[in-house]
Amino acid sequence: MLGGWRGLAKTYRHAGSFQGKVRRFQTISMKRWTAYGSCVHIGANQEGLFLSVFFPFRPGHPPLFIPWRDISTTEVRFLGGKRLELRFRKNRTVPVRINEESGRLLAEAAGENWPAVEPGGSETESRGS
Repeated sequence: MLGGWRGLAKTYRHAGSFQGKVRRFQTISMKRWTAYGSCVHIGANQEGLFLSVFFPFRPGHPPLFIPWRDISTTEVRFLGGKRLELRFRKNRTVPVRINEESGRLLAEAAGENWPAVEPGGSETESRGS
């Protein structure tokens, strides 16, 4: 379980279709420097966060849906920019880091259900997770 997708899928696996805003071919990073470059679809609606991997890369990576009530957010600095780190109540060891633009899309789609963003440190500090 190098990056953590499988661990998240044990709790947050999503079956069926997703209704909400989706941003396709995004890059995310997870734990232990695992990155999914331009192959993740990130979506959101009032109920939660949707993540799926582009079809050819999907084996071993089922779609995920995580309710906002299970998500905490922290802003982290990395190479002079900012990223948003998402942590999950039922699996605290697996972070998902996204860029600011994707974070704005999620916040807009979540509306009042968007978790408050906590200030954070540098991304290298949180990579040890």
